[in-house]
This record gives sequence, C-alpha cells and structure tokens, in this order.
Amino acid sequence: MAIGARDLSWVGGRDCAAEADWLAACLAGCQASARHGPAPPEAAAPAPPPDRLPDRLPDRPLDPRTLFEVARLSGLILALPADPARLPPGCAGLAPEIDRTRLRVLAMNRAALRLTAEAGALFAAAGIAHVHLKGPLAQAQLYGDPLRRPSADADILVARADRRRAARVLAGAGFAPAEAELSGWWTRFLGEQHFRRPGTAAFVDLHHGLQQPGLPRPRHEAGFLARAVRFRFEGADYPVLSPPDRCLLGAMGLARALVARAPAGGLAADLAAGLAALDPGGRAALARLAGENGLGPTLAFAAAAARAVVPGAPPGPPPLPGLDPPTLRAMVLTPWRADLPWPRRRTILRALCGPDPLRFGLEAGRAALSAAYRRLLETRAGDRRRLAGGGP
Repeated sequence: MAIGARDLSWVGGRDCAAEADWLAACLAGCQASARHGPAPPEAAAPAPPPDRLPDRLPDRPLDPRTLFEVARLSGLILALPADPARLPPGCAGLAPEIDRTRLRVLAMNRAALRLTAEAGALFAAAGIAHVHLKGPLAQAQLYGDPLRRPSADADILVARADRRRAARVLAGAGFAPAEAELSGWWTRFLGEQHFRRPGTAAFVDLHHGLQQPGLPRPRHEAGFLARAVRFRFEGADYPVLSPPDRCLLGAMGLARALVARAPAGGLAADLAAGLAALDPGGRAALARLAGENGLGPTLAFAAAAARAVVPGAPPGPPPLPGLDPPTLRAMVLTPWRADLPWPRRRTILRALCGPDPLRFGLEAGRAALSAAYRRLLETRAGDRRRLAGGGP
C-alpha cells in the first residue's frame, strides 16, 4: 500500500487541502444519493457536490491537476463528476480524462469480474468453501455498480486447511504463483498468495487469513466464511461477505492504510457506505462481531476516519488526542503532507489493541518479525541476482 516518490511527483510539497475538501464534499453528495437506494450498474455518475464544503470554503481556486491527482491516489477519480458544468471553476478540462478513466475502469473491472467468476467456479467444482472479498463484486454488492473504482484482482478467501488444495486447483487451470521471492512472507504473515495466468495482468489473490502485521488480527477468521451470504449478479450467484463482515473487513483495510500512511479515500467511502446501509439488526451484529473478534477499537478508529472523509454522520470522539475530523480527513486523503501530526505506529497499534497489554505485545512482536523476515528474503533474493550476474 506504500506510495513512492513517482506517485507523489505532482502533489508532493503542494497545499492540497482545498482539493481534498472539495473531493470530500463530492463523496458526501455521492453517499446522499446512495441512501435513496443503490444505483443500477449502468449509472456510475455521482450526485453533484453540495453547495458548501466541509468546515470551510476553499480560500483559493482549485488546481485541476492537483484535484485529479488527489482523487487518483485514493482511487476516487470516478467520484468526480464527468459533466464539466459540475466540476469546480477552472476544472472543466478534467472531464475528458474522467471519461477516459471510466472506460479504462470498465475494461479492467470487467476482466476482474470474469476472473472472479472463473476462480469461484473452479473452487465450487472442487468443493472448496470460499467467499469473495473486495473488488468489483463488492462494489456491486454495496452500490449496485461494479465500476466505482479500478480493481485488477480477484480476492477470494478460503479456509486455512484448504489453502494448498485451492492452490493446486488454480495451478491445474493454468495459474502460476507470483512473487516467488517473497511468497513465504506473503503466506506466513499476510495470509495470502498471488496467482496469475501467464500472459494476463490480473491476479487471483488467494487469502487463507485476514491478518495484517501491525494491526490486531481477527480472533475468529473462520466466521467470515461461515457467515457468507449469496449475492446474485448478472445471472450468477456468488458467496460474499455478510454486511457486518464487510464493514469489519473495510475497517481493517482502512486502519491498515492509516498505519502505512497510504491514501485511502476509496476505503473510507466504502466503509461509510457499508455502515450507512446497515439496519438496526446489522448494526447490533457488527458490534457483537467486532467484540468477539477483538476488533472493537479497530472499528471505532476506522469509523471515525470514514466519518471525517464522508461528512454527514454524527461525529464521535476522536480515536486519539489531536485527531479531530479535519486532521483525520487530511490523513486519509493526503497522507503525504508534511504538516500532519502523525502518531507513532506503535501508538496507533496500542489504540487498536485497546486495554490489553498482552495483545499489544504479541501484535508488536509479530509486526517486527514480519518486517525482519521480509528484509531477509529481499537480501537473499538480491544475493542470488548478484551471483547470477544480474546486478543489484
């Protein structure tokens, strides 16, 4: 999830606050229209942004390139209206690029949907219980629209006991493991393995766990599979996460992005939409499941960040001192800004673990071991390349 210097070549060192605020207002407009029911798949244009921006009006004209880059880095370009008249003054020239992005997302997400259907059918034929995570199918489940954000992969969760059998099923269909040099780190510390069919760009991300070093892991991962629900999309039925589990996974993803200081506007928008879609029974189930999995503080932290990015929900207490809604919004949308009062990663982890020093110690140790193991694998891979004459 890390972003590199090339990604920040335009926004690095710029004041992106006005652009981020306008984007947040645009998201608020999208969520307001979504509350009236999910849009049909062909309707991907968001509602116009409200007249007022969150907290303040911009004190300078918006820079179109900066607005585009802030949206791109968070995966939110398609939250910008494609109608030039609905873009901010001076930004109408973005409309053609938004249209081109929409076409690229259409092609990418359609390919990911085909891969999702193929991999799911392979597992179903082999009798392997599985559930689809994230991606276009999750967007369709949440919004009625599989084209909200670009997605090139098919994320599928299987039981830990089924990991090797699922890998053999994919191999039999022509998929090969990717990232061989770091495969041990991926499988041991992130609970996933990536497969790709030669000659194609999309990956099947085969998950056998929902762990993330530096974050509390769910105590009962098998429950995410057991509580799967059926979702019918374009004539086919898919096992997908239940709405409360979708919110839990979204909270974990958003918390992970905050720890990594990665742009996460899309994750915040999805979590806000998922929370808003829960009925009273769903909200009660979410609170219960978060408690049973030891993810109550993670959910509270991520929900506060989502509310900061998508205004409209009643504000709650800050997850840490000094992290008021404007600060959280900047951390989610523009984490590269040098003026942000970032807490130390250990401080965030302590807040996510709650009042449990043993759990904090275990998770901190696991994060340190994960980083050390990855460095070891990278060093070994570099040594092998140098011995083979491949340079550094």
